[in-house]
Amino acid sequence: MTRDTKLMSIDCVNALNGCWPQEVNWEDFEAQDKEIKDSTTEEWEKPEAFMINFANMPSLPHRLKVWSFSSQWSDEATLA
Repeated sequence: MTRDTKLMSIDCVNALNGCWPQEVNWEDFEAQDKEIKDSTTEEWEKPEAFMINFANMPSLPHRLKVWSFSSQWSDEATLA
Protein backbone atom coordinates (compact mmCIF):
# COMPACT_ATOMS: atom_id res chain seq x y z
CA MET A 1 0.00 0.00 0.00
CA THR A 2 1.31 3.42 -0.89
CA ARG A 3 0.12 6.73 0.45
CA ASP A 4 -1.69 8.98 -2.00
CA THR A 5 -0.52 12.44 -0.97
CA LYS A 6 -3.65 14.00 -2.50
CA LEU A 7 -5.92 11.93 -0.25
CA MET A 8 -3.85 11.83 2.94
CA SER A 9 -1.48 14.63 3.77
CA ILE A 10 1.55 14.08 5.94
CA ASP A 11 -0.17 16.16 8.63
CA CYS A 12 -3.01 13.63 8.65
CA VAL A 13 -0.50 10.74 8.83
CA ASN A 14 1.29 12.39 11.75
CA ALA A 15 -2.00 13.06 13.54
CA LEU A 16 -3.13 9.44 13.14
CA ASN A 17 0.29 8.17 14.14
CA GLY A 18 0.25 10.35 17.24
CA CYS A 19 -3.18 9.27 18.44
CA TRP A 20 -3.03 5.58 17.45
CA PRO A 21 -3.41 3.50 20.62
CA GLN A 22 -0.28 1.62 21.61
CA GLU A 23 -2.15 -1.43 22.81
CA VAL A 24 -5.58 -2.32 21.52
CA ASN A 25 -7.68 -5.33 22.39
CA TRP A 26 -9.34 -5.87 19.01
CA GLU A 27 -11.17 -8.94 20.32
CA ASP A 28 -13.29 -6.62 22.47
CA PHE A 29 -14.11 -4.47 19.46
CA GLU A 30 -14.95 -7.53 17.37
CA ALA A 31 -17.25 -8.90 20.07
CA GLN A 32 -18.95 -5.52 20.39
CA ASP A 33 -19.19 -5.24 16.61
CA LYS A 34 -20.91 -8.63 16.44
CA GLU A 35 -23.39 -7.53 19.11
CA ILE A 36 -24.12 -4.33 17.18
CA LYS A 37 -24.58 -6.20 13.89
CA ASP A 38 -26.91 -8.71 15.55
CA SER A 39 -28.96 -5.90 17.07
CA THR A 40 -31.60 -4.21 14.95
CA THR A 41 -31.72 -1.04 17.02
CA GLU A 42 -28.03 -0.17 17.53
CA GLU A 43 -25.46 1.14 15.08
CA TRP A 44 -21.90 2.34 15.43
CA GLU A 45 -21.44 6.08 15.49
CA LYS A 46 -19.53 7.39 12.45
CA PRO A 47 -16.13 7.76 14.21
CA GLU A 48 -16.25 4.21 15.60
CA ALA A 49 -17.38 2.73 12.28
CA PHE A 50 -14.58 4.58 10.48
CA MET A 51 -11.90 3.41 12.91
CA ILE A 52 -13.07 -0.21 12.81
CA ASN A 53 -12.85 -0.24 9.00
CA PHE A 54 -9.61 1.74 9.03
CA ALA A 55 -7.98 -0.56 11.57
CA ASN A 56 -8.72 -3.63 9.45
CA MET A 57 -5.97 -2.55 7.04
CA PRO A 58 -2.95 -4.84 7.41
CA SER A 59 -0.06 -3.36 9.40
CA LEU A 60 -1.62 0.10 9.51
CA PRO A 61 0.24 1.36 12.61
CA HIS A 62 3.56 0.30 11.08
CA ARG A 63 2.71 1.97 7.76
CA LEU A 64 1.82 5.21 9.52
CA LYS A 65 5.20 5.18 11.29
CA VAL A 66 7.07 4.51 8.05
CA TRP A 67 5.20 7.23 6.14
CA SER A 68 5.84 9.69 8.95
CA PHE A 69 9.54 8.76 9.09
CA SER A 70 10.02 8.88 5.31
CA SER A 71 8.37 12.30 5.06
CA GLN A 72 11.28 13.85 6.95
CA TRP A 73 13.33 13.93 3.75
CA SER A 74 12.04 15.96 0.84
CA ASP A 75 14.48 14.76 -1.80
CA GLU A 76 15.05 11.27 -3.08
CA ALA A 77 18.31 9.81 -4.29
CA THR A 78 18.84 7.16 -6.90
CA LEU A 79 21.42 4.59 -5.98
CA ALA A 80 23.46 3.18 -8.81
